[in-house]
Amino acid sequence: IAGSSLARSVREEIIAAYTQLLEVGSPESQVAVRSSATAEDLASASFAGQQETYLYVSGAENLLAAVKSCWASLWAPRVISYRRRFWAGRGTVAMAVVVQAMIPCDVAGVAFSTDPLTGQDRVIIEANWGLGESVVRGEVEADRYVVKRTAAGVEFSVSPGHKARQRIQNPDGSGGTILVDVSVERREKLTLSSEQVRRLAETVLALEKHFGTPQDVEWGFWEGELYI
Repeated sequence: IAGSSLARSVREEIIAAYTQLLEVGSPESQVAVRSSATAEDLASASFAGQQETYLYVSGAENLLAAVKSCWASLWAPRVISYRRRFWAGRGTVAMAVVVQAMIPCDVAGVAFSTDPLTGQDRVIIEANWGLGESVVRGEVEADRYVVKRTAAGVEFSVSPGHKARQRIQNPDGSGGTILVDVSVERREKLTLSSEQVRRLAETVLALEKHFGTPQDVEWGFWEGELYI
């Protein structure tokens, strides 16, 4: 799949959409290319981290290559093995690819509108400095916020993580990210303010209400703005 040629019509559609995306707001003229399989984030099988995602992709040809690599990742040996174990006999799995403006986050992570371990009615937020990739990959001990809904809004508790490393853009300009050390003074500092926790929790709960089912969300703050 990765080595095959795309049909001309498909190439043209992808490049046209990419050009339009850059015009309306990719801060650094770079994009994130994310796999989105039809069998992800299920109650019995999350497929978390199984398919590929490519960050800081720039240029049409690099984008096309990343899209094909996302499609091909559906057939990676580890994915096939996981699918046989948790998805056998449950139908065909298809792969979509999402191309988004690349956001160079100050702090990022994942959030769940319902506790994924206990099913309790509370929002769970995990956060680290830099890009959320470090949290998704389990590379750091992230801050963990537990947010409960109350009549007055939300209240939360936090278990600080020892955030020794973070993901940033690869400085050599080749695309992708690298893992770097976090300064000593920031390792024990909380990643989110009370207002950011409230804003994020309310957004995640609004998404759950809209879709009618618990949500697993990747998010990031950059220059004060929340991106989902």
